[in-house]
Amino acid sequence: METRRVLAHIGLPKSASTSLQAALAGGREALHAVGFAYPELGGRGTKDQRPLPGALAGNAADRAAVAAGIAGHAESAGLILSGETLSSSDPRALVAVLAEGPFAGAPVEALAVVRDPASWLNSMYAFRAIQFLEADHFPRFLDRQLKAGRADFETVFAAWSRAPAADFRPLPLRARGDTRSVIVRVMEAWGLAVTLPEDETRNPAPDPRTVEVARRLAGRGLARRDQAARRRARGLLMSEAKARGWARRFSGLDPQNAAEIARRTAGNDAFARRHWRAGWDEIYDMPDPATLRPATADGLPAADQGAITEVVDSLAAALALERKSVFGWLRA
Repeated sequence: METRRVLAHIGLPKSASTSLQAALAGGREALHAVGFAYPELGGRGTKDQRPLPGALAGNAADRAAVAAGIAGHAESAGLILSGETLSSSDPRALVAVLAEGPFAGAPVEALAVVRDPASWLNSMYAFRAIQFLEADHFPRFLDRQLKAGRADFETVFAAWSRAPAADFRPLPLRARGDTRSVIVRVMEAWGLAVTLPEDETRNPAPDPRTVEVARRLAGRGLARRDQAARRRARGLLMSEAKARGWARRFSGLDPQNAAEIARRTAGNDAFARRHWRAGWDEIYDMPDPATLRPATADGLPAADQGAITEVVDSLAAALALERKSVFGWLRA
């Protein structure tokens, strides 16, 4: 058998990960025809490989699920793994998991889809908000993330780009002069002559009113609830948003904060030159900052503000968002 290959898609979140995973799952037969497996690690019929990050973090149950899924493809020449948060994992942990099965010793080719920091941070804020993990307004979130280096790609991918056991390659979500989908370009980067099925855009940005309701609920204690409670809350919120026709797209970006993000992530130009041999703006098809128009809850008419307060109070009551203190039962 030829040398086995392990192709690992390691992120970033909110950078076409769901669409790529759906395409890989829908194209399993086509991938199998060229010797590659995209194993079902999260149960039969699943599109993503949910146990993968946990396995790399040391969770025994997740590690067993990953090992069993990989073991079922011992005859394959190549293995495809995908986890949108794997960029924060240790590459050595992946090598250790692979060492337990038929792909022990196979070289790991890590690929990350990267997105311009401004739109990526904007999408991450909206995503975290509707998961009830973000009680801050967008500007404070933005400052916090930039200070932590979350959009400095040299920092984000340091472990993978320097790992001797993994060959790292970033791929721009939007490439200048290339209108092909990121799914087609991922297949090309991996050298696979496979056409995968492509579905409509997934996980669209939520409405600014939905984001504001979620932010307020997080601040009233929902951020401290377990995942099951937050999942139930999200279902209630999305149903309410749909019933009210909330269908705009959240954006906290304007030309001023986009320029500030560009200034504070200027190191990404060196990242681009190291990996693409050209500057960031030469490779990445950047949106025009002059076209940025914020769409947040600020400045909404009184009727919308009233609706937001109404939904917050209704869902807070339904979810019993209260805590006990020495003064009795008080809202969190």
